[in-house]
Amino acid sequence: MTEVPSGQKNAFVQAIKRRQRHLWPWARRHGIEAFRLYDADQGDIPIELDVYGNYLHVCEIEREDTGSALYGPQWRFIMTDIAARTLGVPGERAVTKLRPRRRGGEAADDSLLPSGSIQTWIHEAGLQFRINLTDYLDTGLFLHHRITRGMVADLSMNRNVLNLFCYSGSFSVYAAAGGALSTTSVDLSGNYLRWARENMEANGAIGGMHTYVQQDAMQFLREQKNTGTRYDLIICDPPTFSNSRSMESVFDLKRDHPQLITACLSLLSTNGQLLFSSNTSGFRLRTRDTPRAVNLTNQTIPEDFARSRPHQLWMFDMASSGIKRKPPGDSASSRHGKSVARPRSRNRRPRRQ
Repeated sequence: MTEVPSGQKNAFVQAIKRRQRHLWPWARRHGIEAFRLYDADQGDIPIELDVYGNYLHVCEIEREDTGSALYGPQWRFIMTDIAARTLGVPGERAVTKLRPRRRGGEAADDSLLPSGSIQTWIHEAGLQFRINLTDYLDTGLFLHHRITRGMVADLSMNRNVLNLFCYSGSFSVYAAAGGALSTTSVDLSGNYLRWARENMEANGAIGGMHTYVQQDAMQFLREQKNTGTRYDLIICDPPTFSNSRSMESVFDLKRDHPQLITACLSLLSTNGQLLFSSNTSGFRLRTRDTPRAVNLTNQTIPEDFARSRPHQLWMFDMASSGIKRKPPGDSASSRHGKSVARPRSRNRRPRRQ
């Protein structure tokens, strides 16, 4: 497809301008540099348009009922150019991608990208994160978890924090900024762990109290249970599906999440808490013989994602479960010292308005 109907062009321009009038003042008011400006708001314009400082990240969303892109590369480039011109962003600062349906865990990126890598640093609530706009499908910071990250900071003071499926480590950064005694970041990817370490160190989280473990999360949980280690706060934001060669078995969130949650709960201290998130469409939480899960989804969907509601979030709290535990001899707190000081700007954490 080489042309875009004029009606579709005009509708996209008007939609961007409406969202700009609403979200630009909101983002400025809360000091937010990265946010979702357009979220496939109209059915015939399946685009996610994100602002990252002075850059745009534009993804065409493949429909669930088709095996290929709905419009194709040329359409994506035209619509990206329209977005850039409407917002006054130079074309070389706008990145165009296709976000495909997940087939068997694969997410082959059919992106049409600039010849060189585009990376930048984004500030959020006084913290900074390296963003990679070109080399991966995702950029390094899940924007819809902005409020959840602030919640992690609020819960982390003087606690030992475990971040599973840590990706680029943003939850660990917030935990350290919130005064965590220790953080443990676990991911199967060495590239992501290096990214996480870079983000942590850029925010002053340096030292032996911040550890990074390259391992399958389920295997890590089993091994930690055998050591008697306990954590005060666990963040678990797993992928929908994973079949990496480094894993012992294929992971399917809908099928495997009860076992995953049970394994996480087994590592919590007496007053520990588990934050469990799912980004999977149609996901339904199934648990048995666990503390009652409190659904925090409504409190953690930010303003720029209010229409799409891209995640669900639950908290499991051992303090309210009635389960009594003795502190183990080899606890995480006995192996780590103090963390970095909390940034003064932490109280600027953006909340949904």
